[in-house]
Amino acid sequence: MLADGHGTTADTDPAFVQAFNNIVISPSNYGIAISSGHDNMIHDNIVISSGLLPDGTPIAYLNVGIYIWNSTLDPFFANNSAVNNAVSFKVPGGRNDYWLPDAGVQINNAALPNPVTLQLEGNYFITWLQNGQANGFVEGNV
Repeated sequence: MLADGHGTTADTDPAFVQAFNNIVISPSNYGIAISSGHDNMIHDNIVISSGLLPDGTPIAYLNVGIYIWNSTLDPFFANNSAVNNAVSFKVPGGRNDYWLPDAGVQINNAALPNPVTLQLEGNYFITWLQNGQANGFVEGNV
């Protein structure tokens, strides 16, 4: 345990980390999150979940597409932001696209339109594959 009682200092907290240009498809619990640190940014991402496994079975644990929350009461938590993201995160009873109670900045975050379906997830998977191929990534065993 360090001096602040939480095991972190301003020098050991995650800082100046960026999560960007990702396509996150059908995650369990959450898509992308900031839960500690300072000056971190989630930007220009797509997070999509129909809440279903490929066979149509509901995913057991679902929470939120993108969140920024100081879950550990990090005393150095500051200046974390979410900008230019697009989310569609279906949970039982509706949607929970964003939860940003501790975001320093939250600008231009959009909700993808309904309905959120397995087919829509499949469309984004194709886009993900195409983006990878365009950037020289090879899918599968090499």
